[in-house]
Amino acid sequence: MRTANELVMENIVRDSTLSRTTVYDRVTWLERVFLTIKIPAWSKNLTKRVTKHPKIYVTDSGLAASLLNVSPSRLTDPAYSPSGMLLESFVANEILRHLSWAQSRARVYHYRDSTGPEVDLVLEGSDGKIVAIEVKKTQSISTRDFRWLKLMRDRLGDDFVQGILIYLGRDTLPLSDRLTAIPLSTLWTPNIHE
Repeated sequence: MRTANELVMENIVRDSTLSRTTVYDRVTWLERVFLTIKIPAWSKNLTKRVTKHPKIYVTDSGLAASLLNVSPSRLTDPAYSPSGMLLESFVANEILRHLSWAQSRARVYHYRDSTGPEVDLVLEGSDGKIVAIEVKKTQSISTRDFRWLKLMRDRLGDDFVQGILIYLGRDTLPLSDRLTAIPLSTLWTPNIHE
């Protein structure tokens, strides 16, 4: 299962028993029937080492969990790494749904530098302003969880509007200048749009 990962077609072809043409056709078909979505890589010349591969997400995190044969109790196990992919997939799909009816328009990207820095979702408005989102499968956070959001904020300056860390805790926690942690439940709280 490659949800919430970069889509490197050569890796899929290498790992598959199918022909190259069949793999490409099936990946295209999955997107056409809305079972997967691709989010392109973002770059604003922060570094020349930025990766160019899109990220792929299964559009239904319940289906993704089923394909991984993950039980609900396994999802709550902090040591079980696929639950992080499933959580990020859920959040990405929720953000895309919100943007489909929001008054403000934004394009959605992901950012990954080949040396390590990675931001799960980058929302770029038509004015070039950026909101960056990280998803963490944790109930408590540390300043280290914000390191890539801080890096992006510091490199982009005034174009960086907000860095948001979505986590499994209960409290909204402002960290510092334009960096905030919000609970996952905020995505469906009625007053989020007020």
